[in-house]
Amino acid sequence: MEKQINNYLAEKVKLCSFDELSNKGFVINYDKTKKAEVKTEILDNKINLAIRYPIEISVGDETRKVNFHSVAIDSGLGSSYELANKIYSKEKNSLFLENYTRDVLVLYLPNNDVEISCKDLTWNVEDVKKNFKQALEANIPFIKLLGNYYSLSKFENKYFVTRLDEDITNKNINFVYSSSWPMNFEVWPSDNGIMVAEAIGLQEEFKALGFCIVPYHFVYDAHFPVLIQITNEKGEMFQFPVIVSIDKSVPKKANVGEVEVIENEICHYKNQEGIVNTYDEIGNPLENVKIRYKCISSICNIGETVLENNKASLNALFPKCVNGFLIAEKDGYMQRKIQLSSDSAFSTNLVLMKLNKLDFEIKVFEDGKERILKDDEEAIISFISENYKTTVFYPEQKEIELIPDIYEVKAYVFKKGNLELPDKTTQICVDVPAVGIAGIIGQTREECFEMSLPSQ
Repeated sequence: MEKQINNYLAEKVKLCSFDELSNKGFVINYDKTKKAEVKTEILDNKINLAIRYPIEISVGDETRKVNFHSVAIDSGLGSSYELANKIYSKEKNSLFLENYTRDVLVLYLPNNDVEISCKDLTWNVEDVKKNFKQALEANIPFIKLLGNYYSLSKFENKYFVTRLDEDITNKNINFVYSSSWPMNFEVWPSDNGIMVAEAIGLQEEFKALGFCIVPYHFVYDAHFPVLIQITNEKGEMFQFPVIVSIDKSVPKKANVGEVEVIENEICHYKNQEGIVNTYDEIGNPLENVKIRYKCISSICNIGETVLENNKASLNALFPKCVNGFLIAEKDGYMQRKIQLSSDSAFSTNLVLMKLNKLDFEIKVFEDGKERILKDDEEAIISFISENYKTTVFYPEQKEIELIPDIYEVKAYVFKKGNLELPDKTTQICVDVPAVGIAGIIGQTREECFEMSLPSQ
């Protein structure tokens, strides 16, 4: 900061106005082409400035030349800066903002759960993102650092308090996030902006259960800014941003165990050469296609194809893997995913199908008559083909992206409201290991129990 102030004043000091002195009869002369030499010293409660810049001052017959100028400014910038460093170090080492964010993510977004329903559950990614941003906007201002600048209205609000090495006194600390600020947000799994959880129980092999469940597991990436404001007793504000990062629903630098280590190791060791050529459906080279490679649970970014000599290709190093998956993606095109082993050098061609945007309208045939959806009705429509599938909400979405193909279309029209399931008792039988030696050699016996499900 001292260097920045030095550079700023060195350029701006020559622009100072001496009109007030000139009006009193003083004549001020100085070389505007010469750059001032500035030295700044920021202390806890003041800023010392020393400037070397020759000025000639004349009044009447008397002339003086002043080369050095100094001033001390009463300011708490230094102590605010030191506190900002401590807050930044605390965030970097403990990730307290990421941990609060993870709690918001778990409380407000679909994560890991099982619901009793015979209907597929669907979420719009943009709606989930909007809900997440609004939840952050509401919760982040409650975050406090241990000190005397606030009072807790409820005991449970201690959850929001984080402690530094020292208590905060004579300063006010605010954490700010606005839902209007940009956010990088991704969800897995999702397809064309839709998150789908499929019901289990309608299929023939599950009918013996006598009820349906919808299990789901979603993970999230989120990267967004948080503004930290420090205001001292003089009303001076020092503010700085930090980037909060959630990677696969985990704080950016948290120890997530062996799986994460394996992922980092796989993507780190790219030592097998591979060539990927990309084309559109009529055989034209297709550039700027993002290439990724999936091995086990790791997805490694490889690069993008580049158009050169009428060929769109990427010649890059891949991690060695048997039966991995090559993934090609480009906006406006269907994702292409093929199984490919990278344990030896390879060259492959990928054709990406263009997605065509189509407008559509849903009409209902009821009592032999055609009608549009009522105000209290909604529809979920799934388009399923051998090569592609997507799901849309109606009337929220009136446009769909499809590739040319033959589709099976499933449409569900329902009224807005809650689904009620009556209470039910069902008997479930499973095979368990037999008792004693028989169980050791693999024999089983049938064991049945009753399961009571409350009304939902």
